[in-house]
Amino acid sequence: MVSDQSSAQRDCTGQKYAMEQVGYKVIYDPSVPVTQTDYTQNVIAMKNAGVKMLFLSQLPQNYASAMLKDLQQQNFHPQVILGSASYSDDLVPAAGGPAAVDGALFDQNTSLFLGQDAALIPAVGLFNKWVQKTSPGFKTDLFTLYGWLSAELFSQALKNAGSNPSRGSLLQALSKITSFSGDNIIAPNNPAAKTVGNCYLLGQVANGQYQRISDPAVDSSTNGYRCDYKYITPPAS
Repeated sequence: MVSDQSSAQRDCTGQKYAMEQVGYKVIYDPSVPVTQTDYTQNVIAMKNAGVKMLFLSQLPQNYASAMLKDLQQQNFHPQVILGSASYSDDLVPAAGGPAAVDGALFDQNTSLFLGQDAALIPAVGLFNKWVQKTSPGFKTDLFTLYGWLSAELFSQALKNAGSNPSRGSLLQALSKITSFSGDNIIAPNNPAAKTVGNCYLLGQVANGQYQRISDPAVDSSTNGYRCDYKYITPPAS
């Protein structure tokens, strides 16, 4: 299931290509408008089509939670795979409680930045500390993290842009940052090369809580991220 938005459509095309390369058979992949809140007909169609796994990695939590609720109401239980846009404190309650979400798996190239990784990755605690300082009670999500990381990357470059920085010197400093992870709050990547990293983590939802599948451990050489496959780039359309 994918939102009818250009960025989500583009990501989904790449994901579908990669899935088919390793043997998945995609039999149902509709686009859904951002105004849709009831997925009953989609659930019935998937059930009739014999869907075994449902990837919601291109749906933000408000849409993913509605889908999970409808799956529960129709007593249809494929293996659900969530993405980082669904990773939110609001997902489980909005879906109707743990029964609707437990057993779902998720993959993402970020840490469990909502707080579950705070004891293991200090940057997670720092991130949430300052979110609450600036906006008490605010519930963080993926887009909050994007803002934090953008500011951190900018600041890192600004420190190396000279005593009288200009737009040009800032861009030059950015072009020299070849490794960035926000102190492990996200998987390592190379901003200067403008490439996509191949590291990620896997997790599951159990008792309404997000949990890492700890392989590898956070204190490993890859800081808890799996970097075991090459990133697949789909051919240009």
